[in-house]
Amino acid sequence: QENRLGTKVLSEIKLVPNKRTDLELKFYQKSNWSPPKACFEVEKMIARIQENFDKWNPPRFPKDNLTKSERTFLKEAIRNENIIYMWEDKGPSFTKMTKDQYISAGNSELEKVQFYQVVNSSPTDQIKTKNDLLVNVMLQNGEITEKGPV
Repeated sequence: QENRLGTKVLSEIKLVPNKRTDLELKFYQKSNWSPPKACFEVEKMIARIQENFDKWNPPRFPKDNLTKSERTFLKEAIRNENIIYMWEDKGPSFTKMTKDQYISAGNSELEKVQFYQVVNSSPTDQIKTKNDLLVNVMLQNGEITEKGPV
């Protein structure tokens, strides 16, 4: 299902397992490196801190720092699925809008042709192919190794 801009609706997208090539897998192998031990005093201090953490029991119920009216408002705001609260792009404030206003604002942003263009198919495979070629060329030129950068 597509919206009027030709992009897939999120509910229709199906995720498939990520299939990596053997070359790509070499870049995702977990390292077994661990940092060297510090001096005796530092290791002793780390052990003491760890002991304190091991002994610490967090409070079962953290103190509530909201008033009753704030707590009521928060519960109502969470339940109302037609209202969206979000942080502004600039500045330390957030805004409230209806879901329809939010979708309308998103669609108007997507209509800005200087930033976005409608595509008929996903460019992911084409980009992955170009990336694989670039990695192979870099490997052949000795710019990187199978273990990582030179």
